[in-house]
Amino acid sequence: MATPALRVLEAAAMGAAPGAPCICPRIGDAVAVGAGSGGRRGYAFDGVVIARRRRGLNTTIVVRRDHAGFRVDLTLRLHAQAIVTQDVRLRTGAQLASGSRP
Repeated sequence: MATPALRVLEAAAMGAAPGAPCICPRIGDAVAVGAGSGGRRGYAFDGVVIARRRRGLNTTIVVRRDHAGFRVDLTLRLHAQAIVTQDVRLRTGAQLASGSRP
């Protein structure tokens, strides 16, 4: 649990407002993420959220997509400056892992 002063310092370092709302997709949602910063070429990544780690400004999601028969996983920090766009394409009700059903 971070103190309020630490949250303000993290927000300043990340370039985000401390109280800024975050679009946090749920597990199973189809998302489109556009990333790119500085002189680097930007890219778009469409896939399904398979994991989420909630740690305030350090919140990350893992997005998976199938590309040419291979599964590609990408871990993204939601509050990073490199994230240009976030779009939840499809909301799903999948909340449980397949092995954890009663």
